[in-house]
Amino acid sequence: MPARKRSVSCAAMTTHEPLPAVVTVDWLKDRVPDVKLLDTSWYLPPMGRDARQEFAAARIPGAQFWDIDGVCDPSTDLPHMLPSEAAFAAAADALGISNEDAVVVYDGMGVFAAPRAWWTWRVLGHSRVAVLEGGLPAWKAAGLALDEAAASSDTLTAATAAARAASSSSGNTKYKA
Repeated sequence: MPARKRSVSCAAMTTHEPLPAVVTVDWLKDRVPDVKLLDTSWYLPPMGRDARQEFAAARIPGAQFWDIDGVCDPSTDLPHMLPSEAAFAAAADALGISNEDAVVVYDGMGVFAAPRAWWTWRVLGHSRVAVLEGGLPAWKAAGLALDEAAASSDTLTAATAAARAASSSSGNTKYKA
């Protein structure tokens, strides 16, 4: 007997049920207005790719940029260590994400950095987060629209700036990590 794929109904978007860990392009394409999309691209230096430049050039419509090396623990030299709850909450607030929102993370490699972002959101208490299977390459392969309008520098740095500010103060946030 073939394995049954778990499907998520549209009701999940209105009843605040947890999302599956991974969602497909087919699942996402009809729900883009109902979820918060985060491009979480990050590349190893030898790859010669710039996540911010790629996001600025083309992204899934409605996506915002989440820098895993920007929303992190600034007290260590280790890369992309978990941020404090306050820094995470400030970054979520800066992107207009609430505790109840469904969040879908993706990256420019397919599935490279997005699982790290998914894990960060889960560890800090956000149960309604999923990774887009195949990431941006799968979205492009499906022939779906891209937002190619220039992204402002504020769009690229909002989460990072808020996280860093919160790391140095006891800010008051709407998002509760």
